[in-house]
Amino acid sequence: MPLYDLSEFFSLSRAINYNLSATTSGRYYMLKYITDTKHLSSVETGILMKAMQFLINAYGDKRRRLGPPAVLHPLRAATLFSRASTNLAILDILVAMFHDVFEDIYPFDVENPHWQKIMLQEFSEMLGRLDNDAGQILFDRLILLCRRDDESYYQYIGRILDEPQHADPALRVKLADRLDNTLDMRIDLSDIPEEQGFFQEIFETLFLNVPVRSPLPQVHPPPAPLNGAWRLYELFKSTVLLTLIRQHGNQSTSRGYHQLFHALTVASWNEAKRIFTHIHSFHGQGMSNIRSVLLEAMEYCHTDRINMITRPDGRYRLDGLFSYYFDQASPEIRKARLAELYRDKALMAQAAIAFVVIFLSFLHDPDYFIKGISKLGIKPS
Repeated sequence: MPLYDLSEFFSLSRAINYNLSATTSGRYYMLKYITDTKHLSSVETGILMKAMQFLINAYGDKRRRLGPPAVLHPLRAATLFSRASTNLAILDILVAMFHDVFEDIYPFDVENPHWQKIMLQEFSEMLGRLDNDAGQILFDRLILLCRRDDESYYQYIGRILDEPQHADPALRVKLADRLDNTLDMRIDLSDIPEEQGFFQEIFETLFLNVPVRSPLPQVHPPPAPLNGAWRLYELFKSTVLLTLIRQHGNQSTSRGYHQLFHALTVASWNEAKRIFTHIHSFHGQGMSNIRSVLLEAMEYCHTDRINMITRPDGRYRLDGLFSYYFDQASPEIRKARLAELYRDKALMAQAAIAFVVIFLSFLHDPDYFIKGISKLGIKPS
């Protein structure tokens, strides 16, 4: 199944979660699942079993925003990474498994020699069968993948791209990480069939002169920890990552890199369609004229404004979407702006349409990226 398939993602989550509660032999089969049954020596299997047990113990009872165990994220990201790899190097899979360890488990303090010594000893004891060079490379790549407190998301991705020695494996891990975060925004299997529903609703709204009753139940589901505005923000982060990669001109020949880039793009495209379908089904009646909302979005997408960062100048609802609602360094301001966006269902519908167009452009144009995004931040044109 494709890496971006939501049904397969749910199956993957269930399989890993089920095996987390199993015996030691269950952990062995979970490792085979994570590594996509690729060949591993007995020594490599032993190292990864120890690393996996360390992760499970370290994350303990921590939970994801939607409620499942937090350790599912690094294990799933490692699985997605493995499935995109032709030849699986143990060092790479360890980086994928531990990519968040300095953010989720240990406070990041790389300038402190004592911290470095403890961390190197910790990993040396846990991965005692790795030689010194491999242990140092693992440590260096994990440091590279850790976002610092004073670092913007743009600077963080730029720093990874500018690292000549470790950029390619670290970037593949980052794509797998973002892919998992993009897929891990829903828990309802009924959200899956997005393709036909999205295009059918667009067509019926634009071309039929009679109101079309949605086949979905009209009772809105209970509030989710990730509402539509936060999901749009996650799509913004994917747009930034894909733009910075394209802008940097990363020409990796790795099959895994290209497969993960494509999977993240399609997964984000599908999520944008799901967001629109939900808004249309449950909130469309509350909009004064959903057809005019769609026509304005279409007009916007036919201009070059869809391909650049804009200011909220009032000409179009979509102007300033990135710069006003998403690009906020302060978590408090971002939370307030996203709450404001959530109250504006017409703008949310247009934003979902805009992201559909953006990710389609990434898919069809190998040179496409959003103008005005750089590792220094975003700059409205």
